[in-house]
Amino acid sequence: MAKRKRKYYRIKPRFRLIVALSITALLILAATSIAAGFDPDSENKLTAGQQIVVQTGDTLWNIAKAYGPANQDVRKTISDICELNETSADKLRPGQTLWIPENV
Repeated sequence: MAKRKRKYYRIKPRFRLIVALSITALLILAATSIAAGFDPDSENKLTAGQQIVVQTGDTLWNIAKAYGPANQDVRKTISDICELNETSADKLRPGQTLWIPENV
């Protein structure tokens, strides 16, 4: 009987390099996405100022202009209202309660 040669498998250096680079790229991607989404000032950025009830014919623009801070751009106020109430302009309905932010 002939002896069979046992096969030895070796991880080649190129494969190790590819795996190491892939893992490094994934770690960098994860770290940057976490860092990009983290804003330490976001918790104190908006506070609820007053509560209003949406009337028929109201738009976010009119609401932001009437109730928002006078020294702030209306578009920023609209964005803050949407963020605070987790809504958007197309979801605005009569009878809906909105919190108007008061910037600190």
